[in-house]
Amino acid sequence: MDLKKHVLMVTKVLAIFFLIHSISQAQPVNDNDLQVIKISPKNESAVIKVQKKEIKVVTVGDDLGNLGKVMEISKGRVVLQRNTENGNELILIRKETGEDQRVEKISKVQGLPPGLYMPGSAQSPAPAGNKIK
Repeated sequence: MDLKKHVLMVTKVLAIFFLIHSISQAQPVNDNDLQVIKISPKNESAVIKVQKKEIKVVTVGDDLGNLGKVMEISKGRVVLQRNTENGNELILIRKETGEDQRVEKISKVQGLPPGLYMPGSAQSPAPAGNKIK
């Protein structure tokens, strides 16, 4: 009986952990989640429709939740940045007057950048006070 209680408790804890983990993950951004209606590059603002429901006026620096943060608003485009578990992702929404919008996603995977080596730099310098012969 004691083993059954232990297994049941561990199962419940794991189920709660996976539920919380799946809720906290950033949801993928679909092309339909954000629609740019009008861009004002002079004011660095844009009128957007979020998930085909809510219309908002956004400016640079605004946080749009799981859609990302507004990084740039310029003529013909809105740039968002969002953090994912694999690194940063830039979302470029291009919208020219009278044209349909185009969405481009650029992902940057976190990790160490490639190393740059100078010839002879692989050796460590001699300790202070020692003479090199």
